[in-house]
Amino acid sequence: DHEVNIKILLGQVLASGEMTAKQRNRLLAQMTDEVAELVLAHNYAQTQSISLVAWKSAEKLYEHARFIDHLEQRGKLNRKLEYLPDAKMIAERQANQRGLTKPEIAVLHAYSKMNYYDALIDSDISHDSYLRAEMAGYFPRVLVERFPDEISAHRLLREITATYLTNRIVDHMGPGFGFRVREEVGANIDSLTRAFVSVCVIFDIDRIWSDIEGLDNMVSASVQMEMMYAVTTLLRRTVTWLLRYRPNDLEIATVIGHFRRGVAELTEQMPKPLSAPDRLALNRQVKTLTQSGVEQELARRVGVLLPLASALDLVEIARDSGREILDVAAVYYQLGKELDFHWLHAQIDKLHIHTHWHDLARTRLREMLDNHQREIAAHVLRTTRSYKKAGKMIEQWRAANQAAFQRHGEILAEFKARSSVDFAMLSMVVAGAETLRTV
Repeated sequence: DHEVNIKILLGQVLASGEMTAKQRNRLLAQMTDEVAELVLAHNYAQTQSISLVAWKSAEKLYEHARFIDHLEQRGKLNRKLEYLPDAKMIAERQANQRGLTKPEIAVLHAYSKMNYYDALIDSDISHDSYLRAEMAGYFPRVLVERFPDEISAHRLLREITATYLTNRIVDHMGPGFGFRVREEVGANIDSLTRAFVSVCVIFDIDRIWSDIEGLDNMVSASVQMEMMYAVTTLLRRTVTWLLRYRPNDLEIATVIGHFRRGVAELTEQMPKPLSAPDRLALNRQVKTLTQSGVEQELARRVGVLLPLASALDLVEIARDSGREILDVAAVYYQLGKELDFHWLHAQIDKLHIHTHWHDLARTRLREMLDNHQREIAAHVLRTTRSYKKAGKMIEQWRAANQAAFQRHGEILAEFKARSSVDFAMLSMVVAGAETLRTV
């Protein structure tokens, strides 16, 4: 694809008289190594993606099975022809805690890319002004520098853009991500792609991912997988956040401009605004990574990804309240500790998942809890404007609403005394936490 599209581009230049055939041939020869690197990088990314999906395939089997069913129902896939497991085989694998094999994942990977490509070809995303610069990563550097206008006028620009974005999303997020997000928030592939590109820029994902790849043969593959999985977890949560809370305002440059500065400031100051338990957990994770051979700063950047999943909420609260984002973050994270939302999140994560719908329900429960924390933090900041320290603000708010806090604490204490908690119990306490938003 690279070679064909480059020749088409230079054919346009040749036809305009800006270059002779001899000059074109010389330039093609000069770019041989870089084009080979681009092709190899694509192959590397695809192989890496399949390995990353295989690493968690047992946990994601219900999600993959749901996507296979979806493709088959739409007439896009014949599982028997592709040697993919049927419902009985999937049930057996679930019982034995086994997922799809790498060859099966590769098949699903390919179908996922075809699905994305078809959707993006039918969209107008190639006209997004921000993506014109983003597409520079597809062509050799010399072409980007010398012929930017010709690249923008490439007669296959729509197809190139669709291919480039499809590879980026599927290679990072694995097969079925778009279908899963659509079931969660009802978004289409065009909107998901805009959100994905925006989040990658806002959180500097490409640099983090590249630095993790740079650890090849320096740390174990499992360490790299853990780090990449932390990145994809952040991507899943923040892409979904944008689609849920900004579904009609996803122009890429606008989204980046709205969030990037605040997220960068928060990232730079980490772990300063975190609560003591969060800082302790982060320090443990960083220590584990550095002992595995990861450089300290990269270990820190990966370690802060989990708390940064709330960063978009924090930017919005800061804008609405007129407070500094570090003050907002301190209140938000401290509230998580005071209300024991950390424990609730841990229990939600431990819920046994047997079907795709169980997983969607668990995800929704997690999002409800996050939303409560966001609204409570915003309420605290609104009602304690005379205070500047997070501890004082929360102390004042608690004193004014002691009955609600006591009730919340009693419910949690009862649940903690049990050997296990189930979905119904967690749903009740999360729903009850909503009252803390308005007390």
